[in-house]
Amino acid sequence: MTWGSASDIARIVAASHVLLLVGILAYRFRSLDRLYFVFIGLGGASALIFTILYRQEPPAFVLLPFAVLQSGASFWFWMFAVSQGRENFQPNWKHWLLLTGKIFLTITWGARYRTILLPIDPQQDFVWRALLPAVLTLGFVIAAVWASGSHMEDELVENRLSIRRITVFWGAGTIIAVMGLVLLFRGPFLSEIGDWITSLVAIAICVNIHIWLAKNSIPIVESTVRPYVDDPELKQIARKIQEFMIKDDYYCTEGLTISQLASNMQEKEYKIRRAINGILGYKNFNVFLNQYRIENARKCLIGEPDLPVIRLAMDLGYRSLAVFNKAFKETTGRTPTDFRRAEKSD
Repeated sequence: MTWGSASDIARIVAASHVLLLVGILAYRFRSLDRLYFVFIGLGGASALIFTILYRQEPPAFVLLPFAVLQSGASFWFWMFAVSQGRENFQPNWKHWLLLTGKIFLTITWGARYRTILLPIDPQQDFVWRALLPAVLTLGFVIAAVWASGSHMEDELVENRLSIRRITVFWGAGTIIAVMGLVLLFRGPFLSEIGDWITSLVAIAICVNIHIWLAKNSIPIVESTVRPYVDDPELKQIARKIQEFMIKDDYYCTEGLTISQLASNMQEKEYKIRRAINGILGYKNFNVFLNQYRIENARKCLIGEPDLPVIRLAMDLGYRSLAVFNKAFKETTGRTPTDFRRAEKSD
């Protein structure tokens, strides 16, 4: 297959669509989310172009930038999913170490000269070289879907919920589909078919996102303006929620969810979400719930010095001591034990 074949042109067109979409959407995200999205898009475009370049056997320095962007795309995809599920998420040195390790393992394992370390059938060389990168990529994709889906119920910002559903689940399906095509469609004829399908899938995803943008007037970037802040019905529901939460310590209900709260209050779930977000100003249901629980925990830690922390955690509705400790530290900056110790010393 030579440069300029029909499938090569299809890949270039697909890569152009991906870069165009990156340019259209990047400015509509928050600063850190913009970084994630740009690198995801550059990684996707590099993956489409890399195959074309690789067949030409250019010098390593030509392939290296494309290889780095391509191998890091699944990491940025995972980071984007995590950031959408956590308030004020900031990457740390562990994340950068993970990215470096992913890129290093992918490139060194996939190098042509690595086969001297692992004698294999030359006809199966590509599959072996693609195996470890594929496994690593799949791991990040599964982690991204888990991070996005596990706390989706707690999301209160409607446009952010849409972003998570579209970006993460569409993106995960696309990555897995393309990986399968690359690994399974081998040989001159099947590889040609695989190139065409890969290009068409990338273009289809871009077109679908364009259609979604055209149909949805809500801006993707988060706004400080709460659209329902002056809605009288939602104001009344918000007051009812606050009263309901403290009545009989309802906030201590274990495993409390928005749907359960809506059912018990006999209100529509979307109205509960809008009231907590638009009127009370919370973006996440767990953050809203924890304000009641942690405030009670502070009082109990000071007023009942002999009460075991694990017993307090269970009484407040937490499923485990670890979850309680994490929530308490995120709110106060200290663990319950440290908080109690500091109060005693004062």
